[in-house]
Amino acid sequence: MAWLTLAAKGIVFLGYKVYPTHRLVLRRNIKRARKRIKKYLEMLNSRLVDWLKITRSIRSWIGYAIHADSFNLRRRLLAELDLLYEG
Repeated sequence: MAWLTLAAKGIVFLGYKVYPTHRLVLRRNIKRARKRIKKYLEMLNSRLVDWLKITRSIRSWIGYAIHADSFNLRRRLLAELDLLYEG
């Protein structure tokens, strides 16, 4: 079965919402990343995981997000990480 839709409305593909002029990371992926970061920081505080594993996971997600128009998103997410880690 095929779906016809306007490209201007955007198409969901590989975790991105793809428009003719730009790409965005899907909201559910952003929420999942925030949730994962909070979980990792809780595990770090209880010494169940080391900082290297958390850093690798965050860098991996940033590598995924960098293919979208997500500069401000990545900046905000890393700022949230700093606030969570300090607090």
